[in-house]
Amino acid sequence: MKRALDANDDGTVSPEKLHSPKRQATLQPSAIANINISDFPNPLMLTVLGNDVTENCNSKEEITGSVVDTEQCGEPDFVENVPHKVDVISEEFGGDLLVVPESTADLPPAEDVVSENETPQKTYAPLKTKYHPTWQSAYVFQKSKEIKKTIIVHKPVKNNVGELGNPVVPSKTSVEPYCCIMQTFMKKQLSWTQSEKIVLIENGPPQPIFDSKGFALKDYENFPWLAGCIVENKVFCWCCLLFSSIGIWTTSVNQNQRGAFLYAMNRHASTTSHAEAHVLMKQWSSKTKVIRNTVETESSVTIPQTPKDSTCLITRLIANGFIQGNWTEKEREEIIAQGRPTPKWVSSLTALASSNKNIMESFCDQEYKRKPWLCGSAEQGKLFCWPCVLFCPQGAWSNFGYVNLSMLTQGILRHEISQPHLESSLRLKVWEQQVKKKSAVQKLPRLRHNEVMRRSRDFMKYVVDVVCYFKKKSKTNDATYDDYMKVIKTISRLDSKLQHYLRTRTFLEDEISSISKSVEVCLKNRIIKEVNSANFVVLMLNQVGNKPWLSVVLRYVKQNGDIMERFLQFIEFNSDRTINNILHKVLDAISFINEETKLIGFTHDESLFKPLDLAFFSSKMTEKHPTSTFFHYGGHNLKSLLQNSLSQMDLCKTFIYGIQELVKFFEENSIAKTSLIIIDQEISGGEKSDSIWDFSSGLIETLNYHYSAIIKLFERMVRSAVAWNTETIAQAQNFISFLQPLESRFLIATISRALGIIDELTKLMETDFNVDKWRRIAEKTTEDIIKTRCEDFEDIFQSALSMVQSDQEYIYDIAYAEKFDQIMEAISIFIHGRTKDLDKWSYMELAMISTKHDLSKSSLFKTYVECLITDFPNMGFEKLSAQLTFLNGNAIFKGKTFDELIKYIHELDMVNALPSLHKFSQLLLTTTLYPISSPKTPTIKRLAAYFNDRQKITSADTLMYVEKDLLTELQTEPDFYRQVITHFVNNLTGEH
Repeated sequence: MKRALDANDDGTVSPEKLHSPKRQATLQPSAIANINISDFPNPLMLTVLGNDVTENCNSKEEITGSVVDTEQCGEPDFVENVPHKVDVISEEFGGDLLVVPESTADLPPAEDVVSENETPQKTYAPLKTKYHPTWQSAYVFQKSKEIKKTIIVHKPVKNNVGELGNPVVPSKTSVEPYCCIMQTFMKKQLSWTQSEKIVLIENGPPQPIFDSKGFALKDYENFPWLAGCIVENKVFCWCCLLFSSIGIWTTSVNQNQRGAFLYAMNRHASTTSHAEAHVLMKQWSSKTKVIRNTVETESSVTIPQTPKDSTCLITRLIANGFIQGNWTEKEREEIIAQGRPTPKWVSSLTALASSNKNIMESFCDQEYKRKPWLCGSAEQGKLFCWPCVLFCPQGAWSNFGYVNLSMLTQGILRHEISQPHLESSLRLKVWEQQVKKKSAVQKLPRLRHNEVMRRSRDFMKYVVDVVCYFKKKSKTNDATYDDYMKVIKTISRLDSKLQHYLRTRTFLEDEISSISKSVEVCLKNRIIKEVNSANFVVLMLNQVGNKPWLSVVLRYVKQNGDIMERFLQFIEFNSDRTINNILHKVLDAISFINEETKLIGFTHDESLFKPLDLAFFSSKMTEKHPTSTFFHYGGHNLKSLLQNSLSQMDLCKTFIYGIQELVKFFEENSIAKTSLIIIDQEISGGEKSDSIWDFSSGLIETLNYHYSAIIKLFERMVRSAVAWNTETIAQAQNFISFLQPLESRFLIATISRALGIIDELTKLMETDFNVDKWRRIAEKTTEDIIKTRCEDFEDIFQSALSMVQSDQEYIYDIAYAEKFDQIMEAISIFIHGRTKDLDKWSYMELAMISTKHDLSKSSLFKTYVECLITDFPNMGFEKLSAQLTFLNGNAIFKGKTFDELIKYIHELDMVNALPSLHKFSQLLLTTTLYPISSPKTPTIKRLAAYFNDRQKITSADTLMYVEKDLLTELQTEPDFYRQVITHFVNNLTGEH
């Protein structure tokens, strides 16, 4: 048998010629255990205690390890040879599971191998040992694929240490020689983990009894650091085996050389390397209990400071030696990894500079680059030798520091050739190599994981693009999962990487909605960012079809003059439609608006507001956002809004719903409209009617004026079954049943009278912006409603009776009078609520005055400007009067609308020259009291079109379709995909 270690002159040995003979382990499988590896910190490694792992006791296989020497001190790396006979279990465990048959084994440490391949070989290695009275060897299995949940192992059988010399009698099915555990320790020198070292130190060194005259049992008492190996017939230094960075001391136990044996042990006990290892052993022994109860992480490593008020690493190392001090293993590794401190000369070495002012210029920071061992202490103002500070504390360059800059060159030359410096430099390099190797091993799983994640993210980019593609298309039915996969597979034909990835990875159907939600978050974040960078914003709320939802649309103007109307989200109320719940959810939806961005107005289409709730909602919104006021959106029709408001009253809800169904019927059936006009002419004796046929917001008025013709139309549809389809006939029957009762006729007559009263105000607010005129007409309309409420009930009731010729006489019913009174009161409240704050928008008339009139002749000009300054004190409108006068008299700006003006100011880069005018233009364009300027297709109309095409509506899908232009813009930004994928992954893992 070859010598495992050759002795050096000083009694130590170096593992340059290490050649381990094959070792054989006792194989006695006793049971099979299922081990859940989810609790292990490193899922790629699983420690399995036992003599060996076997599945088939009838098979034998020899496993050996080869040795590759390294450049540093002959330290060996090991490259494992995978056994030729290995059983693999793959299906139910989600990956290949290595099961090593009964074998004899030469077992190298798997964690020392850093393979550059993505998929390492299956390896195993010994980890732990325990001698006296029992011993164990341990093995690590490292899978070539990610371990999923369960690994099957065999429990070990422990053997008494005395059986090492006389191996256990093998079973009939196998041959089971013995193995020497010390060979495992020699190969795994300096690569034990912290937990493994704790176990080894607690168990102590293996100390077998040698059958030799050169050995005495009392040697273990005199030299407690001795460890023995019967197979090698040698003793080793247990301290050096675990902690020495120079080499492992060993000597043979010869038969008749007792004196030489004692001399070798005494000589080694006096060496510096043994003292260093012995100190580390003592520290570990004293801290074993503390370490066991302490969980340390990389992020929590803090280097202790001694003295407490010192922040200088050199000072702390001198006071608390690197080897002898109370540093933990992680702290020592951190010091080695951080490297030497090199403070700057002028800014840091103040003490050194003050004591050597005359030669201050002789030192240059380039010395640090020329001498890689040179370091400095800013606190002491001295230069030091970094290797000597760590490993040779007794010396001028390590303990006291160097201050004589005039002799710096000579001092460096003398120190560089000193033996302590050379030995310390060697030790530092060995430590650096060990730290580097350990770091590489620890980083390898993370690097592999990152590579897998990079490929997954590349794949997800394609998926995100495909999802965006389908969501931006307007279809009646949503795309199916198969549609997504077809597009992805088509793209993969042009991308080999994607094609390869699709073989192992696909995406599930439920992931599509998750990706859509992640895209929604990114879109909303961009909209929020744009809103908070604007000076003014208004809120527009509208009902979503027949659902109990409100769509949230924000309107604002960018600095370049672009008018934005962005859909943000849906607000769902479900069963709780109380005004408090609506208010809470609306305020929560716009809670992101910062103080610098002014919410100047809000509006809604009355769909979810009862007439009496409007005043409460407006007051609470103004209380939360003092600069905001309710306004009438120029795109809303006042008659439609009134009907929406009445639909929230219990006595009108069913009636308004029936009217809405009639509106849809006539919108979709143009033949019915033509037939109705013909029937009306027949009833009037062939004369063409002068009345306007309104089949939308004025349909109730049309019903009131042409009730007989409409009833006759539906009766003919029912009788002429051949001319109309089945669905139309069924609708006609329902409409007859809906319109004929007195209840419906009374509501038709009542609401028609109210719509006629507000007709003038409706047309005025759609065609002309004049706050004073709006206010006057609104007051007149309210007075007319109140007058009708007081005087016209009997007339309206008789009108409802006369719609149908009947012999039955109706007696005056008090119930109808009460309904009439409630409806008229609600209508008057509705008109007052939508027009009471018009005076707060009077400054909007500045837009008309400044473009159509001479400001010097306008009596209201100064009043409006003062009103604007009062309402927005921090917007700098004090200069607006002068800048509007300049606008009115300058030929370049004359005749331009405000949406043209703001773009022109931005293009000429005159925002800083005309700041008040620029902000005033933004203010005018943000508010939509009248259609001064708006996007080509308002967002409210785009939302309505989207609702008509879709049966299934979600907030994410709606946002991606309505804001498709913004989504396309985001897809050109690389950071967009990272944000979407990160949010998607966080949702899967439950992180937020």
